[in-house]
Amino acid sequence: MEIIGHHRIIQFLQKSIINNKLAHAYLFYGPAHIGKSKVAEYLAASLVCQNQGPRAGPCGECINCQQVLKHLHPDIYWISEPVRPAKFYEAKPASKDKRQIRINQIRQLKERLTLTPFSATYKIAIIEEAENLTIQAANSLLKLLEEPPQKAIIILVSKSLSGIPATIRSRTQILRFSLPPFSETISFLKKNFGLSCEKAWNLLSLALGQPGLAIEFVENPEKLILYQEKMAELVKILSEPQEVHYRFEKVLTIPLEVWLGVIRDLILVKLGLRPSNPALKGSLKDLAGAYSKKKLADIASQILETQFYLSHNVNEKLAMENLLLNI
Repeated sequence: MEIIGHHRIIQFLQKSIINNKLAHAYLFYGPAHIGKSKVAEYLAASLVCQNQGPRAGPCGECINCQQVLKHLHPDIYWISEPVRPAKFYEAKPASKDKRQIRINQIRQLKERLTLTPFSATYKIAIIEEAENLTIQAANSLLKLLEEPPQKAIIILVSKSLSGIPATIRSRTQILRFSLPPFSETISFLKKNFGLSCEKAWNLLSLALGQPGLAIEFVENPEKLILYQEKMAELVKILSEPQEVHYRFEKVLTIPLEVWLGVIRDLILVKLGLRPSNPALKGSLKDLAGAYSKKKLADIASQILETQFYLSHNVNEKLAMENLLLNI
Protein backbone atom coordinates (compact mmCIF):
# COMPACT_ATOMS: atom_id res chain seq x y z
CA MET A 1 0.00 0.00 0.00
CA GLU A 2 2.54 2.54 -1.18
CA ILE A 3 1.47 6.14 -0.60
CA ILE A 4 3.21 9.14 -2.14
CA GLY A 5 3.93 11.75 0.50
CA HIS A 6 1.73 12.58 3.51
CA HIS A 7 4.24 11.01 5.93
CA ARG A 8 3.34 13.29 8.84
CA ILE A 9 -0.36 12.53 8.50
CA ILE A 10 0.27 8.79 8.38
CA GLN A 11 2.57 9.00 11.42
CA PHE A 12 -0.09 10.99 13.28
CA LEU A 13 -2.77 8.40 12.49
CA GLN A 14 -0.49 5.51 13.41
CA LYS A 15 0.38 7.19 16.71
CA SER A 16 -3.33 7.72 17.40
CA ILE A 17 -3.89 3.99 16.90
CA ILE A 18 -0.99 3.02 19.16
CA ASN A 19 -2.16 5.36 21.93
CA ASN A 20 -5.79 4.33 21.47
CA LYS A 21 -6.75 7.94 20.72
CA LEU A 22 -8.54 7.60 17.41
CA ALA A 23 -11.19 10.23 16.74
CA HIS A 24 -14.70 9.10 15.90
CA ALA A 25 -14.62 11.25 12.75
CA TYR A 26 -11.96 12.71 10.45
CA LEU A 27 -12.04 15.28 7.66
CA PHE A 28 -9.33 14.83 5.03
CA TYR A 29 -9.23 17.87 2.74
CA GLY A 30 -6.94 19.12 0.00
CA PRO A 31 -6.55 19.22 -3.81
CA ALA A 32 -7.83 16.41 -6.02
CA HIS A 33 -5.63 13.51 -7.13
CA ILE A 34 -3.12 13.73 -4.27
CA GLY A 35 -3.94 10.59 -2.26
CA LYS A 36 -6.55 11.55 0.35
CA SER A 37 -8.63 8.44 -0.36
CA LYS A 38 -5.47 6.33 -0.36
CA VAL A 39 -4.67 7.48 3.17
CA ALA A 40 -8.27 6.70 4.17
CA GLU A 41 -7.74 3.20 2.75
CA TYR A 42 -4.49 2.95 4.69
CA LEU A 43 -6.16 3.86 7.98
CA ALA A 44 -9.03 1.43 7.37
CA ALA A 45 -6.67 -1.38 6.41
CA SER A 46 -4.51 -0.69 9.46
CA LEU A 47 -7.50 -1.39 11.67
CA VAL A 48 -8.50 -4.68 10.01
CA CYS A 49 -5.17 -6.16 8.84
CA GLN A 50 -4.77 -9.81 9.84
CA ASN A 51 -0.98 -10.01 9.68
CA GLN A 52 0.63 -6.92 11.11
CA GLY A 53 -2.18 -5.42 13.15
CA PRO A 54 -3.08 -1.77 13.71
CA ARG A 55 0.15 -0.82 15.47
CA ALA A 56 2.41 -1.77 12.56
CA GLY A 57 0.26 -0.62 9.66
CA PRO A 58 -1.39 -2.79 7.00
CA CYS A 59 0.49 -5.55 5.20
CA GLY A 60 -1.49 -4.94 2.02
CA GLU A 61 -1.51 -8.67 1.24
CA CYS A 62 -3.89 -10.44 3.64
CA ILE A 63 -7.51 -11.10 2.77
CA ASN A 64 -8.75 -8.14 4.82
CA CYS A 65 -6.28 -5.71 3.25
CA GLN A 66 -7.20 -6.92 -0.24
CA GLN A 67 -10.89 -6.51 0.56
CA VAL A 68 -10.24 -2.92 1.68
CA LEU A 69 -8.39 -2.12 -1.54
CA LYS A 70 -11.26 -3.56 -3.59
CA HIS A 71 -13.90 -1.81 -1.43
CA LEU A 72 -15.36 -5.19 -0.48
CA HIS A 73 -14.66 -5.46 3.25
CA PRO A 74 -17.95 -6.11 5.14
CA ASP A 75 -17.14 -3.66 7.94
CA ILE A 76 -16.00 -0.76 5.74
CA TYR A 77 -18.57 1.30 3.87
CA TRP A 78 -17.79 3.66 1.02
CA ILE A 79 -20.01 6.48 -0.15
CA SER A 80 -18.91 7.91 -3.46
CA GLU A 81 -20.59 10.08 -6.03
CA PRO A 82 -23.15 8.08 -8.04
CA VAL A 83 -21.69 9.66 -11.18
CA ARG A 84 -18.22 11.17 -11.23
CA PRO A 85 -17.79 14.71 -12.60
CA ALA A 86 -16.76 14.75 -16.24
CA LYS A 87 -13.04 14.85 -16.91
CA PHE A 88 -11.29 16.63 -19.76
CA TYR A 89 -11.37 13.41 -21.78
CA GLU A 90 -15.13 12.95 -21.60
CA ALA A 91 -17.51 14.29 -24.20
CA LYS A 92 -19.73 16.38 -21.96
CA PRO A 93 -20.09 17.13 -18.26
CA ALA A 94 -22.12 14.94 -15.96
CA SER A 95 -25.47 16.28 -14.83
CA LYS A 96 -25.01 18.42 -11.72
CA ASP A 97 -27.91 16.83 -9.88
CA LYS A 98 -26.26 13.41 -10.13
CA ARG A 99 -23.12 14.61 -8.37
CA GLN A 100 -24.75 15.00 -4.99
CA ILE A 101 -24.59 12.63 -2.02
CA ARG A 102 -28.18 12.27 -0.86
CA ILE A 103 -29.90 11.71 2.46
CA ASN A 104 -30.92 8.12 1.72
CA GLN A 105 -27.23 7.18 1.44
CA ILE A 106 -26.51 8.66 4.87
CA ARG A 107 -29.56 6.93 6.36
CA GLN A 108 -28.36 3.59 5.03
CA LEU A 109 -24.92 4.33 6.46
CA LYS A 110 -26.43 5.02 9.90
CA GLU A 111 -28.15 1.63 9.89
CA ARG A 112 -24.97 -0.21 8.91
CA LEU A 113 -22.78 1.51 11.48
CA THR A 114 -25.08 0.46 14.32
CA LEU A 115 -24.62 -3.24 13.47
CA THR A 116 -22.03 -5.38 15.23
CA PRO A 117 -18.76 -5.60 13.26
CA PHE A 118 -18.66 -8.71 11.09
CA SER A 119 -14.96 -9.54 11.31
CA ALA A 120 -13.14 -6.47 12.65
CA THR A 121 -13.03 -4.37 15.80
CA TYR A 122 -14.29 -1.24 14.06
CA LYS A 123 -16.91 -0.31 11.52
CA ILE A 124 -15.58 2.36 9.21
CA ALA A 125 -17.31 4.74 6.78
CA ILE A 126 -15.42 6.62 4.08
CA ILE A 127 -17.39 9.41 2.39
CA GLU A 128 -15.65 10.69 -0.73
CA GLU A 129 -16.35 14.11 -2.29
CA ALA A 130 -18.07 15.07 0.97
CA GLU A 131 -18.48 18.67 -0.24
CA ASN A 132 -21.26 17.28 -2.46
CA LEU A 133 -23.53 16.36 0.44
CA THR A 134 -26.99 17.82 0.02
CA ILE A 135 -28.30 20.01 2.85
CA GLN A 136 -30.56 17.18 3.99
CA ALA A 137 -27.73 14.65 3.85
CA ALA A 138 -25.42 17.01 5.76
CA ASN A 139 -28.04 17.47 8.49
CA SER A 140 -28.50 13.72 8.76
CA LEU A 141 -24.74 13.21 8.94
CA LEU A 142 -24.52 15.86 11.66
CA LYS A 143 -26.90 13.87 13.86
CA LEU A 144 -24.74 10.81 13.31
CA LEU A 145 -21.60 12.72 14.32
CA GLU A 146 -23.31 14.08 17.43
CA GLU A 147 -24.20 10.57 18.62
CA PRO A 148 -21.71 8.25 16.89
CA PRO A 149 -22.12 4.48 17.35
CA GLN A 150 -19.48 2.77 19.46
CA LYS A 151 -16.42 1.49 17.59
CA ALA A 152 -17.41 3.44 14.47
CA ILE A 153 -15.05 5.74 12.57
CA ILE A 154 -16.23 8.12 9.85
CA ILE A 155 -13.78 9.61 7.36
CA LEU A 156 -14.89 12.53 5.17
CA VAL A 157 -12.79 13.19 2.08
CA SER A 158 -13.15 16.60 0.45
CA LYS A 159 -11.38 18.96 -1.93
CA SER A 160 -12.68 21.97 -0.01
CA LEU A 161 -12.76 22.76 3.70
CA SER A 162 -15.24 25.59 3.20
CA GLY A 163 -17.51 23.20 1.27
CA ILE A 164 -18.21 21.33 4.51
CA PRO A 165 -20.71 22.94 6.95
CA ALA A 166 -19.07 24.42 10.04
CA THR A 167 -21.27 22.28 12.28
CA ILE A 168 -19.80 19.14 10.72
CA ARG A 169 -16.23 20.48 10.67
CA SER A 170 -16.42 21.19 14.41
CA ARG A 171 -17.16 17.52 15.10
CA THR A 172 -14.26 16.07 13.14
CA GLN A 173 -10.48 15.82 13.41
CA ILE A 174 -9.38 17.96 10.45
CA LEU A 175 -6.29 16.93 8.50
CA ARG A 176 -5.05 19.11 5.64
CA PHE A 177 -3.42 17.39 2.65
CA SER A 178 -0.94 19.17 0.39
CA LEU A 179 0.75 18.21 -2.87
CA PRO A 180 3.47 15.60 -2.22
CA PRO A 181 7.08 16.62 -2.89
CA PHE A 182 7.77 16.74 -6.63
CA SER A 183 10.90 14.62 -6.25
CA GLU A 184 9.06 11.88 -4.35
CA THR A 185 6.35 11.59 -6.99
CA ILE A 186 8.95 11.48 -9.78
CA SER A 187 10.79 8.67 -7.95
CA PHE A 188 7.49 6.78 -7.68
CA LEU A 189 6.79 7.14 -11.41
CA LYS A 190 10.31 6.02 -12.31
CA LYS A 191 10.22 3.04 -9.96
CA ASN A 192 6.71 1.77 -10.75
CA PHE A 193 6.41 2.61 -14.45
CA GLY A 194 10.00 2.59 -15.66
CA LEU A 195 9.87 6.21 -16.83
CA SER A 196 12.92 8.33 -17.45
CA CYS A 197 13.42 11.31 -15.17
CA GLU A 198 12.53 13.72 -18.00
CA LYS A 199 9.37 11.80 -18.95
CA ALA A 200 8.26 11.62 -15.33
CA TRP A 201 8.92 15.35 -14.87
CA ASN A 202 6.91 16.25 -17.98
CA LEU A 203 3.95 14.09 -16.96
CA LEU A 204 3.88 15.41 -13.43
CA SER A 205 4.15 18.99 -14.68
CA LEU A 206 1.18 18.45 -17.00
CA ALA A 207 -0.69 16.97 -14.04
CA LEU A 208 -0.02 20.13 -11.99
CA GLY A 209 1.94 18.08 -9.45
CA GLN A 210 -0.99 15.74 -8.74
CA PRO A 211 0.25 12.13 -8.50
CA GLY A 212 -3.14 10.57 -9.20
CA LEU A 213 -3.54 12.46 -12.45
CA ALA A 214 0.04 11.69 -13.52
CA ILE A 215 -0.63 7.99 -12.94
CA GLU A 216 -3.80 8.27 -15.04
CA PHE A 217 -1.71 9.73 -17.86
CA VAL A 218 0.74 6.80 -17.67
CA GLU A 219 -1.93 4.12 -17.50
CA ASN A 220 -4.19 5.74 -20.13
CA PRO A 221 -2.06 7.42 -22.83
CA GLU A 222 -5.17 8.47 -24.74
CA LYS A 223 -6.12 10.74 -21.83
CA LEU A 224 -2.70 12.37 -21.99
CA ILE A 225 -3.08 12.98 -25.71
CA LEU A 226 -6.54 14.50 -25.29
CA TYR A 227 -5.32 16.67 -22.41
CA GLN A 228 -2.51 18.05 -24.57
CA GLU A 229 -4.95 18.61 -27.42
CA LYS A 230 -7.23 20.60 -25.10
CA MET A 231 -4.26 22.70 -24.02
CA ALA A 232 -3.40 23.45 -27.66
CA GLU A 233 -7.05 24.29 -28.35
CA LEU A 234 -7.21 26.76 -25.45
CA VAL A 235 -3.93 28.45 -26.44
CA LYS A 236 -5.30 28.89 -29.97
CA ILE A 237 -8.59 30.34 -28.73
CA LEU A 238 -6.84 32.82 -26.43
CA SER A 239 -4.42 33.82 -29.20
CA GLU A 240 -7.10 34.72 -31.74
CA PRO A 241 -9.06 38.00 -31.52
CA GLN A 242 -12.68 36.90 -31.21
CA GLU A 243 -15.96 38.18 -29.85
CA VAL A 244 -16.59 37.18 -26.24
CA HIS A 245 -19.71 35.17 -27.09
CA TYR A 246 -17.82 33.20 -29.75
CA ARG A 247 -14.98 32.49 -27.34
CA PHE A 248 -17.44 31.40 -24.69
CA GLU A 249 -19.01 28.72 -26.86
CA LYS A 250 -15.56 27.24 -27.47
CA VAL A 251 -13.99 27.43 -24.03
CA LEU A 252 -17.05 25.98 -22.30
CA THR A 253 -15.89 22.54 -23.46
CA ILE A 254 -12.43 22.97 -21.91
CA PRO A 255 -12.21 21.90 -18.24
CA LEU A 256 -10.62 24.21 -15.71
CA GLU A 257 -7.76 21.77 -15.05
CA VAL A 258 -6.60 22.54 -18.59
CA TRP A 259 -7.02 26.27 -18.00
CA LEU A 260 -4.74 26.06 -14.98
CA GLY A 261 -2.19 24.10 -16.97
CA VAL A 262 -2.07 26.70 -19.72
CA ILE A 263 -1.85 29.66 -17.32
CA ARG A 264 0.89 27.90 -15.36
CA ASP A 265 2.83 27.34 -18.61
CA LEU A 266 2.42 30.99 -19.59
CA ILE A 267 3.89 32.02 -16.24
CA LEU A 268 6.81 29.60 -16.71
CA VAL A 269 7.52 30.99 -20.17
CA LYS A 270 7.48 34.56 -18.89
CA LEU A 271 9.99 33.50 -16.22
CA GLY A 272 12.23 31.95 -18.87
CA LEU A 273 11.52 28.41 -17.67
CA ARG A 274 10.50 25.29 -19.58
CA PRO A 275 6.72 24.78 -19.99
CA SER A 276 5.14 21.42 -19.20
CA ASN A 277 4.05 21.09 -22.84
CA PRO A 278 7.21 21.81 -24.91
CA ALA A 279 5.28 21.34 -28.16
CA LEU A 280 3.42 24.59 -27.42
CA LYS A 281 6.48 26.60 -26.43
CA GLY A 282 6.35 28.89 -29.49
CA SER A 283 2.62 29.55 -29.21
CA LEU A 284 2.90 30.08 -25.47
CA LYS A 285 5.74 32.57 -25.92
CA ASP A 286 3.68 34.60 -28.40
CA LEU A 287 0.61 34.54 -26.15
CA ALA A 288 2.56 35.35 -22.98
CA GLY A 289 3.44 38.77 -24.41
CA ALA A 290 -0.20 39.80 -24.10
CA TYR A 291 -0.22 39.32 -20.31
CA SER A 292 1.74 40.66 -17.37
CA LYS A 293 2.84 38.30 -14.61
CA LYS A 294 0.34 39.91 -12.26
CA LYS A 295 -2.48 39.43 -14.75
CA LEU A 296 -1.63 35.74 -15.16
CA ALA A 297 -1.58 35.32 -11.38
CA ASP A 298 -4.98 37.04 -11.18
CA ILE A 299 -6.38 34.72 -13.86
CA ALA A 300 -5.09 31.67 -11.98
CA SER A 301 -6.83 32.92 -8.84
CA GLN A 302 -10.02 33.49 -10.85
CA ILE A 303 -9.87 29.93 -12.19
CA LEU A 304 -9.50 28.50 -8.69
CA GLU A 305 -12.42 30.64 -7.54
CA THR A 306 -14.51 29.38 -10.45
CA GLN A 307 -13.65 25.79 -9.52
CA PHE A 308 -14.90 26.50 -6.02
CA TYR A 309 -18.17 27.93 -7.32
CA LEU A 310 -18.77 25.00 -9.64
CA SER A 311 -18.14 22.52 -6.81
CA HIS A 312 -21.02 24.23 -5.00
CA ASN A 313 -23.35 23.81 -7.97
CA VAL A 314 -23.33 27.47 -9.04
CA ASN A 315 -24.74 27.99 -12.54
CA GLU A 316 -21.95 26.77 -14.82
CA LYS A 317 -22.70 29.16 -17.67
CA LEU A 318 -22.67 32.25 -15.44
CA ALA A 319 -19.46 31.13 -13.69
CA MET A 320 -17.65 30.54 -16.98
CA GLU A 321 -18.91 33.79 -18.49
CA ASN A 322 -17.57 35.66 -15.48
CA LEU A 323 -14.19 33.92 -15.85
CA LEU A 324 -13.95 34.72 -19.54
CA LEU A 325 -14.82 38.38 -19.03
CA ASN A 326 -11.91 38.67 -16.59
CA ILE A 327 -9.29 37.39 -19.05
